[in-house]
Amino acid sequence: IAKELKHQKIITLNNSISKADLAQEIEQQLDVAHLQKNKLLSHRDLLSPTYILSYFLKKDTEVRNLKILIKAKRLGLEENFIEKSLVISK
Repeated sequence: IAKELKHQKIITLNNSISKADLAQEIEQQLDVAHLQKNKLLSHRDLLSPTYILSYFLKKDTEVRNLKILIKAKRLGLEENFIEKSLVISK
């Protein structure tokens, strides 16, 4: 699956990633790709249900990111690790 996603240029994988981190990396990149695609689709028609669903998806992602930040700060994790764990659309 990872090879096919990489071939379709949905995700980019670094060859130095361990197998243990591979699933997390793929999931994060898929979340980012989903947000980016949703962003493009939501601005076509501002009165469509897609726009409202896009808003809820963004809020859900924001809540997940806040949970990650809070847990990571409590555990005293490094900022590099925290930054890699957040889902941020570009």
